[in-house]
Parts: sequence; C-alpha cells; structure tokens
Amino acid sequence: FFSNSLIRTVQCHRLQLLCPMVQMRVVSIALLCASLWRAVLAAFMVESDLQLTVLKELAKLEESKIPVDRRSLAIYFLDRPHEENSPDVVGNNVKLFASAVAAHDEKADHRAFYIFCVVGGAKNPMSKFLPQNAANVVFLDASNNHNDLLAHIHTITVLGDNIVTKFGSVMFLNQDARGPFENRLQGKWWQRIVSVFKENPTVGIVGPMISCEINPHVQTHAFAMRPEVALELFHEFNPRRIAGKRNKNRHIETSFSEEAVKLGYGLTSLYYQRQFNRTVFSGECVNPEGNTAFHRSNPTSWCNVSPQDALFLRYGGHPLQIKGFYCQDTLTKIAQATEQIELAEPSLKLIQPETVYGGHFYPLHKEFNMEINRDRSVRSVTTAVPSDNKVCLLVRTFSMHGKAGQEKARAIVYDVKKLALSLLRQTSPHWEAYFFVTDDQPFDGELQEILKTFGDIRLKFLAVDKKFRPAYTVRDAGYTATDEALRFVQTQAQCKWLSVTNGDNLYGSEVFANILNTKPVGTQNKLPDFVLSPMDSRNYADQDYGRKRNALGVGDSWDRRCWPLQEELVRARYGYAMTPFPNLGGLDLAGLFMDRKKFIETNVYFSAFGDEKKYPCPGCQDGYFITEMVQGKGWSMHRAPIVQFNSLIFHGPSPLYCIASGNVWYDHPGKTVCLSHSEVGKLHPDDRYDWDHFLTLHGPRNCLRMSQKGYAEMAKIIIT
Repeated sequence: FFSNSLIRTVQCHRLQLLCPMVQMRVVSIALLCASLWRAVLAAFMVESDLQLTVLKELAKLEESKIPVDRRSLAIYFLDRPHEENSPDVVGNNVKLFASAVAAHDEKADHRAFYIFCVVGGAKNPMSKFLPQNAANVVFLDASNNHNDLLAHIHTITVLGDNIVTKFGSVMFLNQDARGPFENRLQGKWWQRIVSVFKENPTVGIVGPMISCEINPHVQTHAFAMRPEVALELFHEFNPRRIAGKRNKNRHIETSFSEEAVKLGYGLTSLYYQRQFNRTVFSGECVNPEGNTAFHRSNPTSWCNVSPQDALFLRYGGHPLQIKGFYCQDTLTKIAQATEQIELAEPSLKLIQPETVYGGHFYPLHKEFNMEINRDRSVRSVTTAVPSDNKVCLLVRTFSMHGKAGQEKARAIVYDVKKLALSLLRQTSPHWEAYFFVTDDQPFDGELQEILKTFGDIRLKFLAVDKKFRPAYTVRDAGYTATDEALRFVQTQAQCKWLSVTNGDNLYGSEVFANILNTKPVGTQNKLPDFVLSPMDSRNYADQDYGRKRNALGVGDSWDRRCWPLQEELVRARYGYAMTPFPNLGGLDLAGLFMDRKKFIETNVYFSAFGDEKKYPCPGCQDGYFITEMVQGKGWSMHRAPIVQFNSLIFHGPSPLYCIASGNVWYDHPGKTVCLSHSEVGKLHPDDRYDWDHFLTLHGPRNCLRMSQKGYAEMAKIIIT
C-alpha cells in the first residue's frame, strides 16, 4: 500500500486504529476471492464421478415418477476462446444458454440434466458465465478434447449405455449455438424437440437446420438424438473402437446423418418443420436466397431466417470468421431476437454492443459498434443550449445527398441523414450545424424535410440566395455559396470555431469535444487560430499508393490495388487516418476548424483563390486558403492527435469507416466506393473482378479489386 516501510510505520503510528482495520479488510477480501476461486474449481468434477452424479439425478427422477419421455440429457461443449472468434459472440452464446438452464428447475413439467464439458475447466474465461448455482448441472474439465463431436462421443462413452437409455432424448450443443430463442422458462423449449420424437417414431436426429453442403445433414452446433441412436452412431465413431478407427478419416458432422439414414432413421429440421411444413426430411434440399450464391447450400448463410423458427442458430465459429457468409438481414434478426431476450431477462447482462467479427480487426469493429450503439441514448435537443463556445459547422449539400443519391445506388450511400446521425452522437452538446445548398439544382425543400425528421434545433437550414449558387463546376466547386454561408455564420457570437464540411462526411462522437477542449499553444499561451482534426480520406490512400508505386518504379495496375490499404490496416488500426497538414494536397476542408474572430479579422474567403492562372488546381481552394493563412497571415495552429476511432472525421466515402463497419472497399482507380457483402455477392462470378484475391482462404474479405481483364475495361465497371 505504501512506497516503503518507513511510511508504513509513520502512518500506522498516526492511525493506530485505521491500519489494523485496513489490513483486516484486505485480508477479508483476499480470503473471499480465494474462497470464490476454490468454489469455481470445486464446481468442476473429475470424470470418474460423472456416472455416480447422473445416477443420483436419475434416482430423483424415478422417485418423482417422471417418465422417461419427460427426461432429457444435454451435453454442452465449451472450447477455449480463439482469437479468430469474437469474444462478444461466444460470451453471449454461453450466457443465453446458461440463463435458460438456470430457469429450468425441478418444478418444470419436462426435466433435464445438463453436462458442461469445458476445455480448460475453471481457467477457461467463459466458464464464469456458466450456471454455477443450478441444481441440475455438472461441469467437467475437457482439457484433452478440442473437437466438440469427439468430446460428445467421449462423454456418452463415460456415462455408459445404461444411463443414457434412461433419458428420452439427448441433446448436444457447442459454444457456436445461440438460443433457445423462445419458451426459455422452465425448459418449455424442449417441447419443440421431444414432440418430434413422440410424433415421428422413425426420426432419429432432429436439429434446427439441415445443411446440403457436402451432403445433406443435420447441423451439429445444436442437435438431439434418441438415446439408442446416439449410442449406435457414437460407437461407430468412437476413436477407441475398431469401427471408430475405421471411420477416423470421415467427416463426422455429415457422417452422423448419413449413418442414421442407412440405419433407417429419419432426419428432422425444426426450421423446415415451421417454414416448409416438412416434418421428416425427404432428401430434397431447399435453397432459399443466400447472401452469396457460393454459400447458398449452407443454411447459415440464408436470408430472412427467423431465429424463433430455428430455436437455435449457429452464430460463431468458421462461418462468422468469413465476412459475407451471413446475410445481413439474418444478422439483424439475430441481434433483434437477442435484444428481446435481454429485455425480458435483465439479469443476463449481455455484452453490448456485440461485435460479431473477431480476429485482427476485432478492436476496430468494436470501436465502430460502440459509436453506432450511441444512437440508443441519443435525445433530440429541443431548447437552446446556452454557450458562447460552440463549434459551428457549415454543411455543403446538393441533390445527390438526398433521394437522388439513393435511387438505383449499388454502393453504400453516405448522405445528409447519416451525417446528421453522426452529429447527434457527439458527446458535447455545444455545436450547431447549418445546412445549405451549393448549386442551382432544387434541393432546398427536401433538405428541410430531412432536417425536420430529427427534431433537433441544432440542425439548421440556411437559405443561400440563388445568385450565390451557380451551376456546379470543378473550378467553383460550391465555394461561392460557401463564402456566403460563412458571411452569415461569422455573425453568430455563440460560434467559437467555424468549420466547413460536405453532406457525405461523417464525424466520430468525440470530434467536437476535442476541438472545444483545445489548449493554449505557443509562448504567448493563447488558443490557436485554427485546429486540424484527424480524419480518414480515400485521398490519403491514393497518395500512399503513388508513393509505393514510385518506390517500386512501377505504374498503376490491377494487382497494385487493395494490398497497400490492407497492409496498412494490419500495421496500424486506423489505416491511413492522419491529422492533415496545412498545405495544398495535405488538407481536406472538413478537417479545418477556424477561430471565428480570427477569420473575421483576416477577412479572406475561399473565392479569393479561384483565379485559374494564379491557382491552377481546380477545386483546391481549401488547400490554397490554409497555405495562405499559415504562410501569408501567420495563423497559429494545433494538429490534434488521433485518440480513438471516435476522434476521427470520415471523408465520405472513407475506406476506414467502410471496413470498420464490416463492408467491402471497392478499390477502383476511377471511383472508389463502399459495397455491402450482399452487393459483392451479386457481382460473383464476373471475371472482371479478382475473386482469387477476395476469396483468399482466411483472408479479410474487406477489399475488392478488378482482375486484369476488368482493369482493361475499368470504365465499364464503375459502381455508383
């Protein structure tokens, strides 16, 4: 507690009563932690005690006169966490099942006993989510098993035939199973399973889904068997038996179903039963719409899947490691169903927001999800927030930032609505945003309607006279209207900082707070005249591409796309994101926050840099402006550092924002855009795209480029 013994002696001399009390408290806490750890360790029994424990449970069932068809055995395999899997998903899967187990006690009409086989035992970090206090549960250390099906076979072998046959059904699950999604109290969800066996004597295996990938089979993340079927099949694949050694090279998941059918047993899918009215699988596969054609035979990739209809869904493991395998619609339905359970069972304390992708990009996806999760707590501001220290944003818009941009768009569109949402997420309430139209096209009415839908007085429409709104040209680039908007906003005394942005940019939730917390700089200890905020821009990627090509002495080509971006994202979490530099080519307008009073004092506007002969770069008024302010006017500055994802501005479309959201960056030399995995699936197998690169085994699947053939026809495959 203290840095040295002398201090301890002095303190104890002065606080003769306090020190012993503190020591006793520390000892008590240590003893409590030790006892809790011993309790957790004690919860895991040795394998040799399993038979006796289950026999005692069976004796209770016999004493209560519970018939065999109202008894079930469940064996749950929990592997050690793997880096490739999201800890959020695995943790929530375990919590959801554990909560249903804890809610299933001896008062239930249908009784069940649960065996949790945990790799690593109490040392497995997910073991803390198990139902430690449930009476109908045992925990085994399964350190020697890393395959769920082999672990199930081993557990059944340890139990023995006499015990297994005293249950009416046996269910097997692993940590990739999410559910049950309905009838979670008192084990009522078991009725979906046991009713199949009661009503269909020939059915031997029932599961949520039947996959037709490789061969038709019941998926094994969650499946149930009649006990005699389990014993017969598991003997065939027990590696310690002669038959198991003979079958050691077979694919166990598909072989279970194959052998069951050979033995005359039927297969049933709970989902087929509800959705297609097919109680017993006929051998005819159904192939509903999948996210991509190359995954459609596996129902894990299907769209519009109701979690309740399946009861359990596979949510994790290899399919979730492959971006684009799951249909976004199904991911949304799983998230919604999970949220409904959490609302009904608040003690669950699920990991929220839940990040579905693990691996190297997990921290980036997590930060993105935390940003989006702020939407849950956003409240519209309806009364003025008094302050003379606000960020005032001037938002340049045109018709493509509204409905016109959404119509027939194949790429993910970043528009005024998404920008407004990112502003409402700001942790600081001290800001105002003035939206105005920059060209001669009619967008004023639609823009006002969009802003009204948010009901927040900080989102303001600014009417710019049409004489300052010429038709768009690359040379003017909307700066005539921008200057007129600046003339108005500079009169607003509440505005400390002024910034100009476009209607397709997005803002991390801490951007404005960071600007408002800017500290004095320089020997004069004054606030800087302007602040440059860190941001991500596709232009930064293009600039680095150019540097790398020059270093290699090569030109642009089809195989030079994507890899620099992917390489940079592995090297640095935020890829090419950086704080801009105050020069031509080093600044995007959105990253500049100017002191309002200094701007008024200087009295220089962007249109001053429109002369084509003097300023040859078209549309580069922002770069010319800041260069003049620093070199000609002596403005002081502060380049704010990157803190986290929420400290960044995203120049739309942003490669970092696109990839952080789990989507795909289309790296076209003429027009880079962000695509959903569903849209990428529609492009397959067009050979103008480099599928060998995109579908690389264990690859990130976050960047799509053209093939050599596509590069020769690049003008024909621009996606908007």
